[in-house]
Amino acid sequence: MPPDPDGRQLHNEVRAIAAVNRENTDPDIVPYRPGELVQPHPPEQFRPPPFLSRTATMGEAEELTRLLAELWEVNEQHIGEPVLKVVAYYAVTGLGRDLSERFRAWSDRYFRRRAGPESFSPRQTDRLVLPITEQQIDAWPAMKAELEGLLKGERLLGSHWLRFVHREHELGMGLNLKKLMDDPPAGLLSATRLREKGIDAGCLEPEEGKLLNVEALFNAFRLFDGSFGFAYAARFN
Repeated sequence: MPPDPDGRQLHNEVRAIAAVNRENTDPDIVPYRPGELVQPHPPEQFRPPPFLSRTATMGEAEELTRLLAELWEVNEQHIGEPVLKVVAYYAVTGLGRDLSERFRAWSDRYFRRRAGPESFSPRQTDRLVLPITEQQIDAWPAMKAELEGLLKGERLLGSHWLRFVHREHELGMGLNLKKLMDDPPAGLLSATRLREKGIDAGCLEPEEGKLLNVEALFNAFRLFDGSFGFAYAARFN
């Protein structure tokens, strides 16, 4: 067990947390209010959501039940105490880190399993009774991998595509979209600038081994085309 922090440590941590709260501009994050006290909550509020009975394995559901029960017990131990002080205490001592990491580990395992191809079956249909084929199961993650690689700078947009905007573009030099978006040049979308000067050299890299597989994109578009194409895409995503 780590030693209890002294009053000065807690005071400094409370001030630091309060400063972060003041600078927060994200409307989805509710800051801790000065003077707010830890409130009791019924155990029923610390139960896994009902949909997990359909999407989680029995072991996953049982593990999350235990984690939520442990979280409820932590809350019970601090009822009536200032919220900022409790948060500061756990930040300084690190006592809540183990529980937080176990929640993260559970979430990571659950969502990785749910996102994996093994979660789909060629005999599976969704709530719209749309049949799912093996080709669609293979095409969707392949397309996602290519797009994610493009956004992360692990894949390059081919030079033959870049020649549509700048005829003199050097073949073999692909566009790193991440570099372009991280430091966009002035007049990024100016057609005149692109025709005259082309893509900034700092955003270009040799294509070898990193070229975007456009065929994977076209294959997914083809398999998810048709009247219910959007419904299929939403279902898979």
